[in-house]
Amino acid sequence: MALTAVLLIGYWAFFVSFGIIKRSQARTYEDFTLAGREQSTLAVWMSILATCIGSSVVIGLPTSAAKIGWPAFWWLAVGSIGLTLQGLLLTEKVRESKVTTIVELLGNLTHPSLAVISAFVIVISWIGIVAAQFKAMGIIVQTLLPASRTQFFLIASAAATISYTLLGGQLSVFSTDKWQLLILLGSIFIPFLTWIGDKSFLQTDFELLNDRFTSKNLLEYLFLTGTAYFIGPDMFSRVLCAKDPKKARKAIFISAASMIPVAIAITWLGIKAPELAPGTGAAILRMIEKKLGKVGLLIGTFGLLSAVVSSADTTLLTASTIIQNDILKIKDKRAIQFWIVLFGSISMFIALGKLNIIPLLLNVYSFYVPTVVPPIAVLLITKRKTAKPFLLIPFLAGFTLSLIALLLNEKLYALIGFALNFTLSWIIVKLDWSLVKRKSSPTITKDF
Repeated sequence: MALTAVLLIGYWAFFVSFGIIKRSQARTYEDFTLAGREQSTLAVWMSILATCIGSSVVIGLPTSAAKIGWPAFWWLAVGSIGLTLQGLLLTEKVRESKVTTIVELLGNLTHPSLAVISAFVIVISWIGIVAAQFKAMGIIVQTLLPASRTQFFLIASAAATISYTLLGGQLSVFSTDKWQLLILLGSIFIPFLTWIGDKSFLQTDFELLNDRFTSKNLLEYLFLTGTAYFIGPDMFSRVLCAKDPKKARKAIFISAASMIPVAIAITWLGIKAPELAPGTGAAILRMIEKKLGKVGLLIGTFGLLSAVVSSADTTLLTASTIIQNDILKIKDKRAIQFWIVLFGSISMFIALGKLNIIPLLLNVYSFYVPTVVPPIAVLLITKRKTAKPFLLIPFLAGFTLSLIALLLNEKLYALIGFALNFTLSWIIVKLDWSLVKRKSSPTITKDF
């Protein structure tokens, strides 16, 4: 127990040290929020993949796989589809925009009122995502620490994540993401490869849909999860940190391809865990311990921790930047540091309650996606601007239906909200552009 505590302290000290080192390098607002817009393809790819493989992947996906089988694979696979579409249609446009956040981009394309409301939706939703990551930290260490100490560890881990994020901002995030990705990939693929030689592990029925995961569920995943990768604050923030549009696009495509083998390995481990490594706690850790013993379990714990931390720091910084940059509209990195502490603390207290991670994230996405994604998608795909506030109508329609979906716990309303918002936004933008061409209005232009 003492050795475990020392190693956990060392783990966090290592990552907090990056914040201390990067603090002096984050001199400007752009350094703090966008890592100076100087990141290579490799750095952006590692940060995107580290961000994508969070608590829903390392904790929620194996749990779902044990219940529904191979269709659980879609949770991460739809993210790959979303990123591929982003690379094909949007990535270079986003990087060329030279904005700081997704909300600032929206504000440049349409009436500012829509951008401000979207900012509030994102901030509230992203606090929920950070809470899910913090909650996962406690779940991960259950196999190493007594139940009485897991909440203390959750608090300490949240404090460490908050600390290095507020010290170095995006520079800290990119530096830690590299190490966290290497550790977590090792924790996924080393146990997977050791189990491949086991005949009982290889006995599995591959199926993309079944009676426990129907085409309706797949549609929910595609539109309520996949579109968050297509147009998402965290994904766009990685793109905006790239040195140029081509490096950003290349990183997006590599990330999309990388997610498939990760999804296969984690789903497979999750499916076989109840049979080969029954018990409580994280399924991946049980599979690691079964093959590699206590030493493997300890290493695996650090890997899964790295997965959730690399998502928590990005989402925390995204929410904090948006409230300062797009709601208060003051470019002040010290103010962003204040929001990091406040939002991190709120998320930590939420995490101390009882949460089921994938339902929580589906609720978050079913609130954000039907509301914010459609108008941004339409404006970027059509290459149009509209200075009038008419897009508030479909926005509010999507918001209302997503709220109904949350209250009734029925994702169908969120899907309807997405479709209605997208359709009305498309009609409004096209009609508005038709009027512009007739009147030659100077307030609206095709290029952005």
